[in-house]
Amino acid sequence: MAAVTFAQVGTLALYASSASADAGVAGYWAGYRPSPESSFGATMTLQQSWDDIGGSYLFLATTPSDFTVFSAALDAWLSAQGATAPRFLWITNPDDPHFYWKTTAWFATGTASGGTTSWALHGVAGFALGIYRLDIAAGTELTLDTSEPAGATIADAEATFRSGGGSFGPTGTSAIGFQGAGIGAWTGTLSVAADGLADLGVGLHYAVRYALNPADPRLVPVDMPVLGTASAAISLSAAWDPMFPMERARTRFVFSGTAPTIDAAFVTQRGYATTLTPADAAAPLWPGGLMFARTATRIDATSDGGTDLYNMTPDGVFSLAVVAPSGGAGSGLTDQLMLGLSGLESTALGSSGTSILFEAGKPAFAPTAIPGGTVPSEGAELLTGLATTAWVAVLPPTSGQSGLSYYAQSRQSPLFRGTGTATLSYIEVPIARLSTWQTGGAMPETYPVGAYAGVSETAAAAARALEQAALAPARRQLITGAPPGLEDVADDTDMIAVTPQGLTVTLPSDLSQIDRVVIANLPDAPEPQLAFTDIGSDFEAALFTNQLFFVVSNVTTFLAQAACVPPFLLDLDGWVFRLNPDHWRTGDAPTIMVWKYADRALEALAADASSWAWQAAAEDDQGSVVPTWRTLNAIIAEARKADEDDPASPYARFYRDVIADPGWNGVLFLNAPVDLADLPPSLRFVAAGLDPDRFYAHHVGASVTPFDPTTTPITLKKTSVFGLINYTDTVDLVPSETLPFEFKTMQLMARFANAHLAEFSTQVEISMNRLFAASLAKQDTLNGNNLMISGALQKSGGAPAYAFTLLAQNRYAALFSALTTIEITSVRIETLANPTPTRVATNFVLGGKLRFFAPDGFDLFGYGLAPAETEGDPPFDGYLVFNQLVATMDFDISDPQTQIWTVNETGIGFDLPNSVSRPDSLVACFPITVRSLVSSPDLAPEGGEPEGVAPEEMGYLSISAPLDQVPMVAPWYGLVLSIDLGSLGALAGSAGIKAEILTAWMPGARDGDLPVYLGLKIPGTEPRSGSFPLQGVLKLGFKSFIFSTYEQNGQRAYLLTLSRFALSVLGFSFPPGNLDLSLFGGPEGRSTGQLGWLGAYVDPDARKEKETRQTRIAGPKTATGTAAPPALPAPTQSPRKVRRKRLGRLGGRGKP
Repeated sequence: MAAVTFAQVGTLALYASSASADAGVAGYWAGYRPSPESSFGATMTLQQSWDDIGGSYLFLATTPSDFTVFSAALDAWLSAQGATAPRFLWITNPDDPHFYWKTTAWFATGTASGGTTSWALHGVAGFALGIYRLDIAAGTELTLDTSEPAGATIADAEATFRSGGGSFGPTGTSAIGFQGAGIGAWTGTLSVAADGLADLGVGLHYAVRYALNPADPRLVPVDMPVLGTASAAISLSAAWDPMFPMERARTRFVFSGTAPTIDAAFVTQRGYATTLTPADAAAPLWPGGLMFARTATRIDATSDGGTDLYNMTPDGVFSLAVVAPSGGAGSGLTDQLMLGLSGLESTALGSSGTSILFEAGKPAFAPTAIPGGTVPSEGAELLTGLATTAWVAVLPPTSGQSGLSYYAQSRQSPLFRGTGTATLSYIEVPIARLSTWQTGGAMPETYPVGAYAGVSETAAAAARALEQAALAPARRQLITGAPPGLEDVADDTDMIAVTPQGLTVTLPSDLSQIDRVVIANLPDAPEPQLAFTDIGSDFEAALFTNQLFFVVSNVTTFLAQAACVPPFLLDLDGWVFRLNPDHWRTGDAPTIMVWKYADRALEALAADASSWAWQAAAEDDQGSVVPTWRTLNAIIAEARKADEDDPASPYARFYRDVIADPGWNGVLFLNAPVDLADLPPSLRFVAAGLDPDRFYAHHVGASVTPFDPTTTPITLKKTSVFGLINYTDTVDLVPSETLPFEFKTMQLMARFANAHLAEFSTQVEISMNRLFAASLAKQDTLNGNNLMISGALQKSGGAPAYAFTLLAQNRYAALFSALTTIEITSVRIETLANPTPTRVATNFVLGGKLRFFAPDGFDLFGYGLAPAETEGDPPFDGYLVFNQLVATMDFDISDPQTQIWTVNETGIGFDLPNSVSRPDSLVACFPITVRSLVSSPDLAPEGGEPEGVAPEEMGYLSISAPLDQVPMVAPWYGLVLSIDLGSLGALAGSAGIKAEILTAWMPGARDGDLPVYLGLKIPGTEPRSGSFPLQGVLKLGFKSFIFSTYEQNGQRAYLLTLSRFALSVLGFSFPPGNLDLSLFGGPEGRSTGQLGWLGAYVDPDARKEKETRQTRIAGPKTATGTAAPPALPAPTQSPRKVRRKRLGRLGGRGKP
């Protein structure tokens, strides 16, 4: 590899890199634009370019078609950026006009010293793609490494790779390459924890239509996690080119170092888990790694849509292994990998091992699928590139070996054969051989597969539609060459049989074996059956016991004798119970499964362990059933006591209807697991306050399934499924000095009957500790600083709905703030959509009342308590009614107690008709209206000097007024009050003038004054000069604003004076002299919605005689006519001494 050099392009200020072809992408161009002061001649070295301060390294996705045009466009683009040229510049579309360029720029500061030049990044640099970001810290030192492949080295620990789930720091240095495969790309080695692949969002990612209506452009993503926890920490050799984020030659994350074994979401026919191990490979294969993939959110999205979702998908070769249960996989059985939802479609795994090739960038949008069904379409593509993911090829591990056998049969006609015993065996008929590979040969053909073990409950319907409408037919077509068609995934038409006790099984047509044991049949549910299959001899013997009763707690023993029919869950009105033994609880409250089809009560059968069938299924690791017997009977004893103490409790009902009733038969799961991610979407927010270890179902049971014997075959009816979740936590949240909000679930009870939610109640609390930058203290401290919210069940059209109510009085004192109290009177809970499946975001929309303090002599806030007008009466209670104050809680479902809270305080709304202002306040005595709230948060890092926007930077000018004011320093808040000043008439096209008055406050010091500020802004004026542009050089202006008060008929009134009001042309003012305009409210100094104007003019020719004449000027037109000013006395300041503080860059240009 030769050293990098740069050759001048003609006579242009452009140099082409000798290493451009290293990129591996046709047309890729790398080069350099030298600084304007430099002169290098026809060629330059890499070191010369590095020492050239003011020059830019260029990386272009395509070679410009005309370098002269491109050079001119580059000059124009750089000119628009200002004085500093970027050190590194990536341009995706260099042939487009420069104002349409898609660029990524890194800026750096160069310092020449002692013949060498050092560089440090100016500002944060990096790349971004959806939820993924590369951040390089500001000030990071860049070092030239001329060893091959050359590059700009980024110091160790200064780069961070971020995803929606976490951050990953590279180990060692990283670089921007100047040659080799990494030219123009960031390269480094990422360290990922063993359980960190979930945080990276790795999986197969598909999408289906949102609705049957073809005009609806929305899509529904279907995410299938593929890689789970690894056996050890993971090292990824990363390369990221921002111009080619989904091009394998430019952007890829390859497993490096010692390859870990990673839990995979693929399963075998018998439900065994699998693992994947990244493997090294040579052409036509390639090493195992990860790549970015895209999912559009709309059918009409472009390839670079700003709303696209991005994720990661496997890419390259992995070795597949089956994880057999500890009891062994059984002799003479060949493992078969399921490629979809049906166990009848699979591939036999090789005896010497199996490789999986993932090919990223393949089509993943199914245009004919919608959640719960398909869209009728003739001749449509099964999958398109509106979304991309990895397709798969299941391969032999060694070059030249025969392809693996592919099995697929219709679910309506499975074949069985005799084995010479009383049990018959299913006949597996291969219909094709999968592709193989040869070293140096053609790449094997890949096909779309589904990994449904990790699909979330919310995506289950969409995943089923995806498999039926697209994946299964596309897979069959690609593997066998058969024409595409809709794959029927309906239930098998096996014969259904029942035992005298009510046990339901399905049998093949020759009745030779149990094909399936049905626990529950729910025809209208998303998952219509809960059933076991692959029944072993011990399980079969237990099922055919005369008085069937056995208990299962040993998962290993049970799964050696049965497999769950995926997904093996119950969906009861959106509450999902995953009852697969792999999910069962252990520890102090282990899951126990009880089968009872007998004439005795469960209570009696449980007490007599000697009567249990299949005792091996209840034994612990020491071969004893005693631990299981104790746990089971302890649960029964608690239910019995509940029936004695509180017959109305749900535990008592369970005791009477199930445990003590000899007539009840069915299957019961005790201490059943409940995954927080499986809560109904509208209730998932309660997971943030739950202890996951203590949240589970006390019981979930399925009674005997009724059936119609008059049909052939017999028809199963709906199973009566019941259950109970009852979670309690009696410890209130403690106020925090560091967390503004906290959330906790105190109680949740959900009782199910007849496969539906019958009762529901919950109580949650939100600890409000800080709002509007003020610490809060609740006046009623019974429950600390907490809002108590109760939830209850409502039925809406037969479907469950959840209503939430705010409990008790919730008035908080805001400490050391002009905002004195915040009263919460209502709360509305909104669940937000989240592109990351594991995250939950919820809005708590608060409403209530705000109260402010009233400065003596000038009440700028207007709402709050005031002294009673009559002695002995209660104080006057004024308040500003607010709504739409949104506090958002966001958390990861895997770590619910780590909550991220944000508050949109500026989105607050005000209900003025129901608000009550103080009688002598500005809002009561002047024609202004509260319009909105504005704020400036503190943007400084923790411990730094406050940083934020000042009112003056928002266009406000300070108003002189009889109250103490101070400059606002972030964080600060302000009410924006609106006042209608009328219009300027024909000179300004009769345009109306609306002014804004800002009454602002910020947190005060303990035992100090409460800092406030009064400002004014007139849109359309020049803030510093206070002038209105009229026509051409004609302007109308004023010098400063003064707010004053005066007494009229024993009541306070307010006067706003615009001093030195004049019409100006080219610097000449008319009229000469001084004209002051004063604005006031309606009669008696009260606010009537009208505005009066009073003009005072001083003739300069009459100054020596000190004569002043006054003239009244009419106010703006209103609905009731022209406002007439009242007879006003001369405005005066309050008799108290007013202390004024100089406000830096505020509105007054001189003393009023």
